Amino acid sequence: MKKFTILIVDDIEENIYSLKLLIEESFDVNIFTVLSAKEAIKVLIENKIDLILTDIQMPDIDGFEFAQYIKGVDSIKHIPIIFITGIYDKDEYKNKGYEVGGVEYITKPINKNLLTSKLKIYIDIYNKIKETTEKLNTTQDLLIQNSKLASMGEMIGLISHQLKQPLNVLSMSCDNINMAYDFSEYR
Repeated sequence: MKKFTILIVDDIEENIYSLKLLIEESFDVNIFTVLSAKEAIKVLIENKIDLILTDIQMPDIDGFEFAQYIKGVDSIKHIPIIFITGIYDKDEYKNKGYEVGGVEYITKPINKNLLTSKLKIYIDIYNKIKETTEKLNTTQDLLIQNSKLASMGEMIGLISHQLKQPLNVLSMSCDNINMAYDFSEYR
């Protein structure tokens, strides 16, 4: 089974390092780390990412702009985004985070229990979706196989019908010969 994959985006290496340690302490997941939104886009295009943890205050492209960009790209817009910030902790920023597509908003200092609880929920949802998708794919494969078998059955029925017609004529001819023999017409 493929491991759950997280992308951490923060312009401060120490923040990335401590967040990565926190996550790895509690979960067996793959983690990608980048120092800017531009680098994050490259990672998102090249890899299958299941969750994004992003800082908001970053140079060039902030976390809000990054989230807006992601939500505009069909191939990656479904990836959940959790904002993590030490500065933007007022309700107006939280509202903006949710408006641009964030699913969670965590302020620093990070409460380890809160973070691991939220990550556990996302990992559980991911695993359930993956399990359901696998079951749907198996069911779809079975339906396709059954459809093929049904088509083959119909085709065999048609072939059988076509073969029976000349055999019926032969059978009737044989019956006529037997009856003629029985009534001494051919003696």
